Formats: sequence, structure tokens, C-alpha cells
Amino acid sequence: MKLFTYLLAASILLGPTLWAEDFVKADRDFASIAHLLEKADQAFENRAWDEATRHYRSARRAYEEFAETFPAFAPDLVRFRIAYCRNQMTIIQQKGDEQPVSPRTSTTASSGKQHIFISPLVLEALQNGEIDVAEAAYVAMQATGDPSAELLRATIHVNEGNLHAARETLQQFLEKFPTNPAAHYNMAQLIMRDDQPDFEKARNHYRIAIDKGAPRDENLEIVIDFE
Repeated sequence: MKLFTYLLAASILLGPTLWAEDFVKADRDFASIAHLLEKADQAFENRAWDEATRHYRSARRAYEEFAETFPAFAPDLVRFRIAYCRNQMTIIQQKGDEQPVSPRTSTTASSGKQHIFISPLVLEALQNGEIDVAEAAYVAMQATGDPSAELLRATIHVNEGNLHAARETLQQFLEKFPTNPAAHYNMAQLIMRDDQPDFEKARNHYRIAIDKGAPRDENLEIVIDFE
């Protein structure tokens, strides 16, 4: 069963048939697309919805073409990023009535329409065991009043093996943001790691997650018997 796949990128696995010359080109192309995704994420943070949509769409297409050209290069990560781009565009569609704000404008937990966002680069750092990078990002996000800081804190707890703290943090986060898809998805995953998991509760959290735009997880659906 995948854990936190909506938030965390999968480990990079290179297939045995990827020749050295192909790897160099694949690595270069992958880095180029990642740069495009960074631009999309930055536009998203600034609530420049049109620009973000354009970059996410371009990144999604680029990753789809990349997957066809280099199917053995980090297939799980490529699939994650394609799903991530689609999900971000879905979120943007739901924010169509909002106006772009200055890049220096921060959101706070008390405001009404804040977005919940964590850079995929930070999540990849966590996946690679670079807890210090994630901790630094958490401190910076917390200092600016970014509400997604606590979502990142829960993810850090998971990577540290402190599932109880992760669950408490997620529960507090959901009290403030009861419709956030990432939090509901992660809560479903945490529930399934209990010694005696509450399947119905996990299904309810997962149902809310996909209703609010989270990518579907076929493996989790099999485990929780989701219909």
C-alpha cells in the first residue's frame, strides 16, 4: 500500500534497460520539466491562476511525453507528477472567482480562502530522507503564516515514524480546513496503519479526499474495499 502518495513523490527507480547515453538525456529532460513545474508552483503560490494553469498544463504534457520516451526512468515519480499537475489544475478551476494577489501577500489560518500547498521539491527531500530540508521549509512557512505548514509537519512526523503525532497534527489541521483533500487522504492512510484500523472511517476520509480533487489511489481502494 502506498503511503502519502498524494503528498510524497515515490522513490526514483531506474530500469535496467536504460543505457548510459539515454540516462544522460533523460536526466537532462527531467530536470528541464522540473524547472517548468517549479514555475507553475510559484505562480500557484502567488495565485496567478492563468499562469499557473498554463505551466501545469505544459508540465503535464511534457511528463506524458517523457513517460513514452523514457518509460524506465522513474516511472512512479513521473506518474505522480502527472497526477499532481492535474490535481493542481482542478484546484485552480475551483478558485476561478478569486483574484491574483501580490507575491508578498501571505495567507493565515484565520483567512477565508487560503490555499493549502506544499512544494513537491520539499516532499521529494522528505522522500530522500532529507529531514533537515523539510524542517527548514516548515520553519519558513510557519514564519509567514502559511497554513500548509502544519500539513507539512504531519508529513515530517510520518517520515520520522511518529504516527501518533502525525495523526494529532492532521486532526487539528482538519478542524481548520475540513475540506482539504490532502489531509483527508493522509488521514485515511494513517488510519489503515492502526493495529485495528477503522475501515469505515478510512473510507469516509478517502471519499472526501477524492470528492475534493485528490487523485484516486487504486491500491488504497482495494485495501479499504472502496466502491
